[in-house]
Amino acid sequence: MSRLRTLAIVTGPVVIVHVFVPLLFAFALWRSAPAGVLNWLPALYLALTFGAFIYLAGAWSWFGQVVRLLVAAVTVAAALAGARRALATSGTGLDLIDLIVRGAVGTVFLVATISAVRGRRSSGSALDLAFPLRGCTFMIGQGGSTTAVNYHADHASQAWALDIVKLNAAGVRAAGLYPADTGR
Repeated sequence: MSRLRTLAIVTGPVVIVHVFVPLLFAFALWRSAPAGVLNWLPALYLALTFGAFIYLAGAWSWFGQVVRLLVAAVTVAAALAGARRALATSGTGLDLIDLIVRGAVGTVFLVATISAVRGRRSSGSALDLAFPLRGCTFMIGQGGSTTAVNYHADHASQAWALDIVKLNAAGVRAAGLYPADTGR
């Protein structure tokens, strides 16, 4: 497989899900406001549930915390601007199909967000361990008690495994999205 094709297959979905989809939902949220509050609320629900999920469970070591916060800030700004516009207009009536689709998809992401929050909590007693790595900044890439935050969680032999990712000075896991050489 060519390097370019591998790059597109691996990085394309990550960039789309973490950056383009949240920005698309934020734009749709802002854009739906002139149709009135009843059409704006489903867009708000979808943008916020997806945004909360990707904020909590996303692979932000690819982009860094700055991008994570910027995507969240754009969504909040679109929500605030949209609310002001939606409340100032009488709207064009309720789009029932839009309400059903955005409501259903938003509910899927609400359930996933709840799972991500649950996965970050422990119901049992914690084991006090010292972090074995020193001298750099690290991030837990996969870790927690649900599959929303840890794909190992469903495998008994790996349920408490952690993927620890070393971050560079920019707060990302590598120089570039999918570098050919990791610089070992």
